[in-house]
Amino acid sequence: MATKTRTGYTIDTPEIARYCSQGAKATFSYDERWVAIHHYIADADAKELGFSGPDDPKFEPYRSKGGANVFLLDLLSGKTQRVTHVQPGQYALYPHFRSDGWIHFIVRTAPKKGEPSETATEYLVASDAALVQP
Repeated sequence: MATKTRTGYTIDTPEIARYCSQGAKATFSYDERWVAIHHYIADADAKELGFSGPDDPKFEPYRSKGGANVFLLDLLSGKTQRVTHVQPGQYALYPHFRSDGWIHFIVRTAPKKGEPSETATEYLVASDAALVQP
């Protein structure tokens, strides 16, 4: 909001929304409806991933190998949804919107324990998750 003064303008930028979400490398869709982020899996994510908690023995591989998922934040509703469901040792990273609404991101697999880093792989993945939403 710009107000003209004798010497120029006074600019007031009121906050119209605030979204708090864990994640990194946020990127906005071209229509400014969505934000895509990646989030490294931590103990606090165990229940959201379907485990009884961080001490669930089936969650242990995520603790030892790590992982990262891609999420979409809907700026209209404020709701966040997971786009990927990686396995332990897989990292879905760096989401980026194309102009047609598709999301591209990298899925990197960590090297197997005791093997050289050349066993790591990297894939480029495309998702239409933002396009199929109501």
